[in-house]
Amino acid sequence: LRGLGKMKVHEEDFDRAEQYFRQALEVGRAHDDRHAVAWALAGLGNVARHRGDTEQATRLYPQALQLARELDSKPGIAYLILSLGHVARFEGDLGQARERYNESLLLLRDLGNKPRIAIALLGVAGIDVRERGFRRPAGLRGVVEALRGPLGMPFASVDRAEYERAVEVVRSSLGAAEIDALRRLGLEMPLDQAIELALTPLPVDLPLEEPEEAVPGSSA
Repeated sequence: LRGLGKMKVHEEDFDRAEQYFRQALEVGRAHDDRHAVAWALAGLGNVARHRGDTEQATRLYPQALQLARELDSKPGIAYLILSLGHVARFEGDLGQARERYNESLLLLRDLGNKPRIAIALLGVAGIDVRERGFRRPAGLRGVVEALRGPLGMPFASVDRAEYERAVEVVRSSLGAAEIDALRRLGLEMPLDQAIELALTPLPVDLPLEEPEEAVPGSSA
């Protein structure tokens, strides 16, 4: 049931997704399966977030997180803290969002979960843009591209408009050459260094190497 619910979320069929997660919740409670209950609550929180119902998501995610902590489920804890970061960012509580993203990044680094590290890094980049920090997001985009490869940018449909706005803001604030140089810096950056970069409070500088000057008299 949980798998069917996740599939329907990806298909943006949120009514069916909610039905499957509610059934999974009932089954989990009937069998006293706290793990199943936690993930069903997380799924319902995802449905609420995709619908833009942050009030409902804020009720559901903490319930799931409490169970994940009781079960010492580190993947569950990391995922739910990341999800709460999304909600805080959507509501405009950027301090809380950054705190949640930073906490999830540390947990996800220990777990080696690169797909979700990429999502958390994009969350940090989105906050930076809102706080008028433009160079780090350009670099983090390169890091995410390196992590994701041909899979492309990892964001839910509910986040797409904000992501596209952020890209346009960065483009209008930095020159194309600087954006490309920062992106290439991110593409080549070791993951641990990228995470430390994301955890560093603003303002953050990403020094770029100056192009080498041509030696007089040298041929092209």
